[in-house]
Amino acid sequence: MWWRLGFIGALLGVLGVHLGFPVYPWGLYVYAGGLVLDLWTTLEALDLGGREENPLARVFLRLGIWGLPFMSLLILLLTGATWGFFQAAFVLGMVHLVAGSNNLRSLLRLSAS
Repeated sequence: MWWRLGFIGALLGVLGVHLGFPVYPWGLYVYAGGLVLDLWTTLEALDLGGREENPLARVFLRLGIWGLPFMSLLILLLTGATWGFFQAAFVLGMVHLVAGSNNLRSLLRLSAS
């Protein structure tokens, strides 16, 4: 399921870029907000006994709480070198927003039970 969320976020980001969303400077804001939401909800879910489903993120989580931001920045630098930094930041920010929203939904479901 985790790969579907990344795919949905990437599609939303690419659609936004191609429809003319002003990615400078908003791409950085979307990226930062999405990263904070995704990181916060992931760490909260792990504290409650959840499990990271993304195998790449699971590897980077071995570095501690800085593993996920490091992974995200690495992906941003690799994709930004080929496509453009602000466009890549916007698309990756949308991926983080979708993933963080799904984590938040799962957290609310866990806390309700």
